[in-house]
Amino acid sequence: DGSYKAGDVLSFTVNGSEALQTGALAPRLVLDVGGVTRYATYVSGSGSSVLVFQYVVQAGDNDSNGIAVNSIDLRGEALTDLAGNDLNLALNGMGSTAGVLVDTTAPGASSIVRVDASPSSGDSVRFTVTFSEEVSGVDASDFNLVFGGSAAGSISSVTALDGHTYTVVVGGLSGLGSLRLDLANSGTGIL
Repeated sequence: DGSYKAGDVLSFTVNGSEALQTGALAPRLVLDVGGVTRYATYVSGSGSSVLVFQYVVQAGDNDSNGIAVNSIDLRGEALTDLAGNDLNLALNGMGSTAGVLVDTTAPGASSIVRVDASPSSGDSVRFTVTFSEEVSGVDASDFNLVFGGSAAGSISSVTALDGHTYTVVVGGLSGLGSLRLDLANSGTGIL
């Protein structure tokens, strides 16, 4: 169980009561990932009682209450025991997938608010940054400072208040003009 991101591989095992053999076109598992049908492809197991399927999480997949395994799709082929008897396709005794969460949406800053009044040269100013979801890996390199006029300064600290909210302090201010703090568009280490 956990939260999975784009590129993560989810593995599923179907256990038969006896050895199974797949047809020329291998079966696949039908998944529901956030209301979208996806397929876990067959990986191995023909000739044994254990079939293994895998699904690679795709960009845009999101499911906050757990993916669901709906059925086995035979794709027009047979799935039989070694004597040629068809497999009962009911997925009995299936483990819960409620904890298999998928989140491929990058967190964003839902608000960036300057806390302090307009600073003077040499002062610092604090910003409160609130993210759209709980994040980790936030540091100074995840932000851009935008100056107007002759204003200058640098980020002196980033402190987590909780998983959603951080305080960013811009220090060493000099010159006259404006200052804005933005979340970097790419290359951040925020998870």
